[in-house]
Amino acid sequence: MSAMIAFLGTKRTGSSQVMQAMAAHSRVMAYGEIFNPKPVLTSERQEGLTAFLRERLGPGGGDTRPLSDLRRSDPAATLSAIRAFTEARGRQVTVFKCFEGQMDTVPLVDALAAQGARCVFLLRRPIDCYISLMKARQADSWGGVDTTSMKVRLGARHYAAWHRKVRGYHEDLRDALVARGLDWCTMRYEDAFAGDDPSAALTALAARWGIDLGTAEVAAQGIRQDRARSPARKVENWASFRLGLLLRGKGGLVSRDFLA
Repeated sequence: MSAMIAFLGTKRTGSSQVMQAMAAHSRVMAYGEIFNPKPVLTSERQEGLTAFLRERLGPGGGDTRPLSDLRRSDPAATLSAIRAFTEARGRQVTVFKCFEGQMDTVPLVDALAAQGARCVFLLRRPIDCYISLMKARQADSWGGVDTTSMKVRLGARHYAAWHRKVRGYHEDLRDALVARGLDWCTMRYEDAFAGDDPSAALTALAARWGIDLGTAEVAAQGIRQDRARSPARKVENWASFRLGLLLRGKGGLVSRDFLA
């Protein structure tokens, strides 16, 4: 039987480069954000996938809703469909990612359990994740744009609320996975991207479950949108932002992970 790996978490954790690196392996089909509410996913541009999903999720063409609605209305059927497409293409490992807010926890976990999926929480130092999110919004671009020279202004109260919300999502989803007996682990952005190509880290990750990704036919060449390393170089009001957190007793949130 083929395998399925789900990458879970929040945006700006290096997930796009993870998908690129996974897709470069000979046994893998990578689908990106399969539950993204946007009408068209990049993965659906693969030859035949759109028609395959519509036939599986809306048999006979009777359901004329947008494919994005079909994908999200029955997550169990969607995961079954992409697995079938993977196998039809002669691949053995189905990979996708799902972010906070894209699918309710209970139906998502039910669908993952039905497929026996292996689950990976992608983690990144929270302040770096947040700054990247703010830069992406300011640039109105989620990839392919150099934001190194860009600086953003941050609010301590907004950051603390964001951290609380995202941490709560991670903890609730983890607890639901545990309750269903699903195997899960974490993968840190800082570890996976210590070099230019995360393929080695991904191969080792899959091997823990006895999953063979095959050979990496092309090295992933992900583009770092932001080459600045220090938050102080990315945030216009870094000193006052840090002070605001400290005055609220939230100074530790800069580095406190979403999962302990």
